[in-house]
Amino acid sequence: MEVWKEPTKEQVEQAVELLLSSRKETFKNGIMEMMCPNDCHVSLDENTGSFWFTMTESMTNPIGIVHGGVIVTIFDTCGGMLSRLLAGISNITTTDIQTSFLKPVQIGDCVEVKVKLTSRGKSILHMTAEMLLPNGSIGATASMTYYVFKKPLDKRQLKEEKE
Repeated sequence: MEVWKEPTKEQVEQAVELLLSSRKETFKNGIMEMMCPNDCHVSLDENTGSFWFTMTESMTNPIGIVHGGVIVTIFDTCGGMLSRLLAGISNITTTDIQTSFLKPVQIGDCVEVKVKLTSRGKSILHMTAEMLLPNGSIGATASMTYYVFKKPLDKRQLKEEKE
């Protein structure tokens, strides 16, 4: 059995860059295109990540602020990216996410999403997150749980498991 080794800072930076560039290339249309952060910083030493997003017109709800579902998806995206980096493999899935909306997020806002690993088991990662508005106040918070698959999966395997 292969033993996982703690990556160097340079390896983490390369992994983050690869993850971001891969997402930008893969998700050119639809909602996932919106879920690619402008920038991010990850610290595996501190089990944290900061991700920056600019809120766009396509993210609005009927009253003209950012739709709550978009905010939840942003939290899930950030937690998922950090989970993938912390797990050392690429296959994770969300098992639970709870979100509290504290202040409206406006179109044009550049928000920072801070994610922190709070608990780690053999196959479960639990994280908390905050969405910081441009003035530094908290717009929303989240609590997220991710399952780490023990071996790499692809879409064919997931389809076969359903059958």
